[in-house]
Amino acid sequence: MAATGWNFLVYAIADDAEQESKVTKAIADMGRALTSDRCKVVVQLNTRASTTRHWLAAGKKPRVEKVVPLNRHGASDPDALTAFLDAARGSQRADSTALVVLCHGRGLDHVHSEEPRPAPATPASPTHAPAAYADVFERSASNHNVAGVGQLERTVGGPQPLCTWRAHSSREPRTSEHLSNIDLRRAIARSLQKRVQVLGLNACWMATLEVAYELRAVADIQIASQAYASQWPYQAIIEQLSRTPAPSPADLARMVVAAVRDQLQDDTVSAIHSGAALDDLVVAFDRVAKRAHALVATDWEAIAKVVSIEERVEDPYVVDVRLLLEALARHDARSRKVVSEALDRLHALFLGVAASKAHPGQHGMSILCPKTADVDLDDAYSGLQFRSGAWLDFLRAYQAKRRSLRGR
Repeated sequence: MAATGWNFLVYAIADDAEQESKVTKAIADMGRALTSDRCKVVVQLNTRASTTRHWLAAGKKPRVEKVVPLNRHGASDPDALTAFLDAARGSQRADSTALVVLCHGRGLDHVHSEEPRPAPATPASPTHAPAAYADVFERSASNHNVAGVGQLERTVGGPQPLCTWRAHSSREPRTSEHLSNIDLRRAIARSLQKRVQVLGLNACWMATLEVAYELRAVADIQIASQAYASQWPYQAIIEQLSRTPAPSPADLARMVVAAVRDQLQDDTVSAIHSGAALDDLVVAFDRVAKRAHALVATDWEAIAKVVSIEERVEDPYVVDVRLLLEALARHDARSRKVVSEALDRLHALFLGVAASKAHPGQHGMSILCPKTADVDLDDAYSGLQFRSGAWLDFLRAYQAKRRSLRGR
């Protein structure tokens, strides 16, 4: 069987009729957009009623097959995603694979719960890890729970934030269970191909350093959103992919960013190099984290100003990485060298960023940095590979100091 250029795979989890309708329309749009055999599309649509696979190729009638869930866990079972990847690879070999996970998301798990979870009274033992880059950071006119752990109620207009949290669950449609980021990594790693060239997370709040680091070994390029993520314009993406001769993974990533930029609403999107480039950033960021850790004891006023950045990613618990680095350099002159190195690594990571005017403080990647001491850090980072660095040590020290000051 001759290989085609790209397999474009979409693993969609629709937990309500509106989302199911949107995905169904996207499937039809992608079928119409296929104009060459440079690209073939497979969509697995997981709904409350059924699981179906849709096989799309240029000049052919779409083929739809019903999939029997492997077990009661449904779409939240990593083996279900692995089976989807293997079925696509076995049916139509391709030079490159893009996997898009289309669902609700909210970044790190156990941070935005219905009831605040108090941090431990005593931190556990440590275990953990300026320039304006206008050419890359363009502006236009959950560890866990990739599979939708918290729907956002969007409130537009007035003095309120664009998006506010509400206690509404949009989990796996049949079981209310989750496909964690750890399980997403495992599902891809256990597949026949072991990794994908492009991994897209078309879900809210997933462009965090912690999530990207967890997935670095199973994707060459990652695409995600720092905040709200509307459904991508799949027809435009597939049209471009179909007519572009031999597009590289970087080309496809830029296509996605450009297509989203053309239809920006409240959303953001960023595409990054994975693998070694991400490792380089984390190494540089660890140096920054160690300096920040030292400031907890030596210059509390400076580090408190850094953490108290007002420009948040619509969320009191996470902050844009670039803004955090620049704030540290501004309030602590001795950190400027390590900050500059980290900014250089951050700059090198990005293939493209697009954000609406509603998000002036978002430059493509966020990180957990709560202002308060009410976040259970060990819970938030449970099982993540990122906890093997210095950032968690700093956050623990910062929260312990804040609790001690509050107790006076």
